[in-house]
Amino acid sequence: MLFLVNICLFFFFKQKTAYEMLRSLVGSEMCIRDRYQRRVRGALQPMGNCVNPDQQAGPDPGPRLWLQVWSGGFVCYFGAMTAAQRDAVIQTHERNTVDPDQNPTHRDLEMSTLMWVSAPGFRDAIAGVQHGSRLPMSQRVSLPEFREGERCSSWFNERWCASWASHPTTRDQVAFHDFCDTGRFEAPELERREPEPAGIPAGLMPCCIDRETAEPMLLMGRGSSGWSSFQGKADRRDQSLWHTAAREAAKESCEAFGNREDLLSRFFHVHSA
Repeated sequence: MLFLVNICLFFFFKQKTAYEMLRSLVGSEMCIRDRYQRRVRGALQPMGNCVNPDQQAGPDPGPRLWLQVWSGGFVCYFGAMTAAQRDAVIQTHERNTVDPDQNPTHRDLEMSTLMWVSAPGFRDAIAGVQHGSRLPMSQRVSLPEFREGERCSSWFNERWCASWASHPTTRDQVAFHDFCDTGRFEAPELERREPEPAGIPAGLMPCCIDRETAEPMLLMGRGSSGWSSFQGKADRRDQSLWHTAAREAAKESCEAFGNREDLLSRFFHVHSA
């Protein structure tokens, strides 16, 4: 009889311990989920008042708000923004890169800092660079907004990413030059309606005009290799180049200007599956 009692007590406490462990794990999972949801909601708020007023709702998606300036590089127009709205994007990035319970992760540090820069200054700096894939740091693209010694990522010196600045050949590249010179963002009619298939690195570079001065501006991020657009490698699950661009931009910026689904629907008028 004593033996049977001991067996019953053993299984009772074993079951209770497993239940408590399961309850603890569920609680941890909920905390992680809630923290992610807070990040997404906070990331979308700063851009809420920056939608192009010409953008229409309903069946007609309105004018195209992006230009493909280099292979996989989409410049996306966020409209006229005040200095406070631009600062809000940077502040959202800073909040989203810091986990209150842990140190910043490697993912968070991929783009450790964001900065708005002059769009014509960016174009002119790239137009004057020497082309090459393994140039010394001193020959990489530098902008007046950078601190001493800071440079752009090396791929801005490569011909596939730099030739548009001095010799625009596509209608999108010409339109981006016009935006840099005049502040008017007017995307030409698409030559092909279907997006390019995924496979190459892609990403976004947000642009806007200053609401007070009408100066054209671009948002850049600083990673381990220098300042660049919010661009990264394709994933096998990406359905198109647009999907790669939206996913990588949301990840690299820690969703400072939108999550993947928001960017897909806002600029490319598609929804992720």
